[in-house]
Amino acid sequence: MREGARVQAVIELLDLINASLQSSGAAADQIIQSFFRSRRYAGSKDRRAIREHVYGLLRDLGRLRFLADAVGLPGDGRSLALLDLALADPGGYSEAVRQICADPHAPDPLDDDEHEQIRKALARSDDVPTGAQLNVSERILAFAEDRFSIHAERALRALNQRAPSVLWAPAAEDDRRKVMATLAKEGITAARGAWSPYALSLRDTQTALSPAVINSLAPHAHLQDESSQLAAFFTCTGKGAKILDLCAGAGGKTLAIARQLNRGTIVAADVSASRLKTLQERVSAAKLSSAVEIFTETLSPDLDAPPPHGWASEFDGVLVDAPCTGSGTWRRNPEARWRYFDQDIVRFQALQLSLCEKAVGFLRPGGRLVFATCSWFAEETVQVVSKLSAKSSCLGAASMNSAQAKLWRALRAQQNVVDTQDLENALQMMPHSHGTDGFFIAIFEKTVAA
Repeated sequence: MREGARVQAVIELLDLINASLQSSGAAADQIIQSFFRSRRYAGSKDRRAIREHVYGLLRDLGRLRFLADAVGLPGDGRSLALLDLALADPGGYSEAVRQICADPHAPDPLDDDEHEQIRKALARSDDVPTGAQLNVSERILAFAEDRFSIHAERALRALNQRAPSVLWAPAAEDDRRKVMATLAKEGITAARGAWSPYALSLRDTQTALSPAVINSLAPHAHLQDESSQLAAFFTCTGKGAKILDLCAGAGGKTLAIARQLNRGTIVAADVSASRLKTLQERVSAAKLSSAVEIFTETLSPDLDAPPPHGWASEFDGVLVDAPCTGSGTWRRNPEARWRYFDQDIVRFQALQLSLCEKAVGFLRPGGRLVFATCSWFAEETVQVVSKLSAKSSCLGAASMNSAQAKLWRALRAQQNVVDTQDLENALQMMPHSHGTDGFFIAIFEKTVAA
């Protein structure tokens, strides 16, 4: 594909993504995958270039939308893509656009009105409000200022950068060398993560690992951000433990817990049977200890339904990685910051609190509850902790082993969030402070029978 055809593909994708944002439809990565499935003529280099171009525009969507609206451009894929070209080369954009549009598969050339509107937008490019510069609404900027104070802009800038690729890999040196050797065959180098004892951070990876590489790694390792690895790390209460992963999804944390335990029982539960099927496939591909038993349980979406198989007071640990807005994953899903609605937070907070209350009943006395969300919104983090603590008198501070306690203290010392400093059992990780996704963890211990 020539450059003009690539730009036209970018425009079409932007229009599809914008329509999806308006209708609460599919995520950008799903739209892009579907787009290329119907365009087999696009080679791997074309697909990579188009994808990177689209994601670059999504990371600048706030500024582009503001300028387009300020000068009367429609804000569709065409105007945003061409405005982006102009901002990249204010002095020479006209010739660059002319050359791109000369391709028969390229967008139509700029007309006189568009030229004038882009000229006006360039003149206003230094007057973009802070929120738009940071690629968020003014409301989200206010949220960040409440939680991060003087670190708010730094936090939002970091959330608008590309996320690294991170693997869960065995801590044992022999097994880790096998993983490193597999990566080396693909020309990929890796280094130990900053926090998780199981993390390998991949270097110089400009695109996602291929399915073939992921499959070859499956016996020993899997893709997982350090923050998610840490949720699994803090859930493990010891060898032989019985653990419930209450919102298991496709099983990333279930795998991490199983690989960490070496001996014990895990019940992976979720409302989605299809996600649990994927989990079972991943478990089959993984080289797990025969002393770890993993069971799956499809749950009723009705949280008032009785728990299956008499789960009351049965588990040593319960992980509730609850559904949320996903505000901590914006590095990977940059368009998601424009999906936020007030009613979403209200709905998610109620669900998170309900799941945690259910989880308390599943714990034996002395058992550990780990509540986690990939969010930094106060409503989905510290507010849930405060409400749960007020409603559940049987919850207290969790006792950890020495390695967990040492890492917990180090992680908390690194955070710079206003509202978690006095909550010893709560941790807010962020890209700007920890290099991870935005991820919240709170740890409780059930002191007496509920």
